[in-house]
Amino acid sequence: MFVPLHDGVPMRNLKAPYATYALIVVCVLGYLLILADPDILPADWAIAGLGVIPGVLFGSYTLPEGLPLVPEPATLLTSLFLHVSFLHLAGNMLFLWVFGDNVEDAMGHGRFILFFLLCGTAAGLAHAFAVPGSDRPLVGASGAVSGVVAAYLILHPRVRLWGLFFARIPLRLRAYWAIGFWLAFQLTRDPARAAQARLVIIAIGSAYSLYGLFALFGGEAWLLGTIGARPDQSLTSSFVNRNSYATFAGLTLLAAFSLFLERIRHLVTLDGSLKRKAALIIEHIVFQSRLLTAAILAITLALFLTTSRGGIFASLFALGALILLQLPRRGGKGRQPLGLVAIVILGIAVVAGGGNFLDRLERQGLSLETDLRSTLFSTTIGAIKTAPLKGTGFGTYKEAIEPYRANDPNIFALWEKAHNTYLENALELGLPAALALNIAILLVARVAYKGVRERRRHKSFPALGVAATLLVGLHALVDFSLQIPAVAVLYAFMMGLAVAQSSRSGTHPASQSEV
Repeated sequence: MFVPLHDGVPMRNLKAPYATYALIVVCVLGYLLILADPDILPADWAIAGLGVIPGVLFGSYTLPEGLPLVPEPATLLTSLFLHVSFLHLAGNMLFLWVFGDNVEDAMGHGRFILFFLLCGTAAGLAHAFAVPGSDRPLVGASGAVSGVVAAYLILHPRVRLWGLFFARIPLRLRAYWAIGFWLAFQLTRDPARAAQARLVIIAIGSAYSLYGLFALFGGEAWLLGTIGARPDQSLTSSFVNRNSYATFAGLTLLAAFSLFLERIRHLVTLDGSLKRKAALIIEHIVFQSRLLTAAILAITLALFLTTSRGGIFASLFALGALILLQLPRRGGKGRQPLGLVAIVILGIAVVAGGGNFLDRLERQGLSLETDLRSTLFSTTIGAIKTAPLKGTGFGTYKEAIEPYRANDPNIFALWEKAHNTYLENALELGLPAALALNIAILLVARVAYKGVRERRRHKSFPALGVAATLLVGLHALVDFSLQIPAVAVLYAFMMGLAVAQSSRSGTHPASQSEV
C-alpha cells in the first residue's frame, strides 16, 4: 500500500548506521538459508526449527525428533531473521533502511541492536500469548521493524516522507500519516488483532469524552490544568478547538457503533415482528453490551456538546452510511429496529447535551459557509490561481495567503488555516499534487469498499474505513481537522486496519505465520 522511499533526515551523531546495515545483512542471509539446498536443510524444517511456535514454547505441543534446532526460548530471536518470501523480506528491509538509520543515530549502535531484538521478542511473545496452543511457526522481523518505526515516529513525527501509494502515486506525507497507516496494516491482519485495535480506539474515545465532560461541567483547572476544554463554552476535550475534537469524537463513535452493529447483526436477521426485534436489541443494549452502550452515549454526548455543526452533521452522515454498509440487505427491513435504537441514542444525547448545539443552529442556521468562511474560500481560490501547478510549498499557507487576505477588522488578523483542507492543499502543493493526494485517499477507501462488498465475515472493519473517509472528507470541506496530528493518526490507523481486513475471508491460508 505505502512504500517509503526517503525521509531526508540527516545523521547527526554517527558516521554511518552500521548496526542497521548488519541487521539487513543477517536477515538476507536468513532468507538465503530458506532457499538453500533442500537436501541439506529443507525450508519447512528450518522454519519449524527456528520459528516461534507458541504451543512448543509453552509446552503444549511437541515437535518431531531433532526439532527445534535451538532451545525454545531462543526461537524468539532466531525467528526475527527468517522470511519465507522475497516480498516479505523486501518490505521489512526497506522500512528498516529508511527509518532505522535515524533511530540508530539517536540510540547508538549497541542500544539500537538491543532495541531491535527486544521489540522483536516482545512481538513474538505477544503472538504466543494471543494463541498459546498454536502449532504454526511465526517468522519475520515485522514486529522488530514496527518497534523501530514507532521510535522514529516519536523522534520525528512531523518529518515529511517521500513514498509511493499503491506503488504508483508519488506523495510527500507527514511521518505520522504514513507510519500510522503502515503500523495498522501490519498489526491488524488477523481479525482478532483488528478487534483488539478497535476496542483500543473505543477506549481512547471514551477517555477523551469523559475528560471533556468533566472539564466542561466541573471546570478544567481541578482536573488536568488548562488543557483544552473551556468551561461555559463548547466542549473541546484536550483539542485546540471544538471542530477538531468533533472529528476525533466522530471517528471513535464510528468505531464503537461498528462493534455494536456487529454484535446485534444476528438479531436483525431474525424472523419475527419489528416489535420483537426492537425488544431483543434493547435487551442486548441494556444487559449484554452495557459498557459499549455507555461508551457510545458518552462519546455521542461529548460530540453534541462541541456544538460543531460541520463535525456533528458529518458524523451523523457517516454513521448512516455505516449502518447501510454493515447490516444485511433484506429489503431494508433488517435496518428498521436499528434505526429506532439509533434515534433513541441520539435523542438521549440531544436532550442531555444538545441544547447548546440547537441554540447555535437557531442563531446561525444550517449554513456552514459563514461570511468568514466565504471570504477565506474566495481569497484562497484567488491565491491558487497565481501558482496552480507548483503551489507555494507544504506548510506555507499562513505566509502565502498574507498578500491576498482582505483587510477587514472583523476577520482574523492572521490567517493560519483556510478552513477547507482541499483548498489549502491546492494552494500549498499545487493542483496536480493535491489531486494525487486525494486520489490516493480515494483508492484506499475504494479498497475498503470492495472489502465490504466481498467479505462475508468481519465486514465491519472495511465498512468502518469507508464511513471514516466519508466523515473526514465531508468535514474537510469546512475545517482543517485532518491537519491536527491526533485526528490524522487516528484516521490513518483506522484506514490501515480497514485495508488489512478487506481481503476475502479465508484467502490467506499458510503453514506458517509472517510478521
